Amino acid sequence: MVYQDPMTSLNPVLRIGEQMTEVLTVHRGVSKKEAWEQCVEMLRRVYMPDPDKVMARYPHQISGGQQQRVIIATAMLNNPALLIMDEPTTALDVTVEVAVLDLVADLRREFDTAILFISHNLGVIARVCDRVAVMYAGEVVELASVQDIFAHPQHPYTQGLIRCVPRLGRSKTSSVLYPIPGRVPSPANLPPGCIFEPRCDYAREACRQERPALRLIDGTDHHFHLSRCLFSEEIDPSQWKPAEDLVPTVAGKASAEGRDTILEVENLKTYYAHVSSAPLSLIGLGRKGYVRAVDGVSFVLPKGLTLG
Repeated sequence: MVYQDPMTSLNPVLRIGEQMTEVLTVHRGVSKKEAWEQCVEMLRRVYMPDPDKVMARYPHQISGGQQQRVIIATAMLNNPALLIMDEPTTALDVTVEVAVLDLVADLRREFDTAILFISHNLGVIARVCDRVAVMYAGEVVELASVQDIFAHPQHPYTQGLIRCVPRLGRSKTSSVLYPIPGRVPSPANLPPGCIFEPRCDYAREACRQERPALRLIDGTDHHFHLSRCLFSEEIDPSQWKPAEDLVPTVAGKASAEGRDTILEVENLKTYYAHVSSAPLSLIGLGRKGYVRAVDGVSFVLPKGLTLG
């Protein structure tokens, strides 16, 4: 198991070597010397620089990316058949994230290990996964290959997620990200029918009466594509139209017609006095400068819309 924050998986008062060797001495009963050598070799296989020195360090003495490599190496010591990774790159910056994802791909090939990768980052999922299970409110609502999930989403929730992904080359003036309305229901108060029905653009009366099963979609060329929707075959994602009150006007500005204005700002300015290090400034002399944090900003915020 590889958790989201590597620092919470490492004991801050024990050196890296003590924590890693314990895995082998407890589970396999090998000697400390042999365990130490295997740990150093495993750190080397996850591309850790100076693995011998890292073994002698405490967790706070290595970077976040190195901490995550230590956790991955520790998880691989017993050559597991299944490696569960729960948001392993969320706490990392994007450059380290790429290196860790490349490492995951290398380990999968080298150790022939199945990986269960848990993430909300669709870009990461597209990069590392073969099959994708989309979950909503604790249930799998769609299951298919990664190609089918992104090219042919069949469940309304999956389609909503795909619509929320920014497209390269498009600006705010030429495209809009449409959010999924509403919120995830409480597990203690789930809808009687389809759990996604209150937020679904295609909901019908049957959706309120019947809890759909995860079923194989009929009439599709895509192999083994499952969806928890009664009308997946009838939904065409390309024909989706947003609700009228979400349609933006020119330049991405939301229309305020028919809405109460809750905030209106005209020509907003915020200046901060610049602190000079010149000797004359100590006695109040010299030229005083300002940092213009905000200068001449005007906007109107209608009720029910966000400002962004």
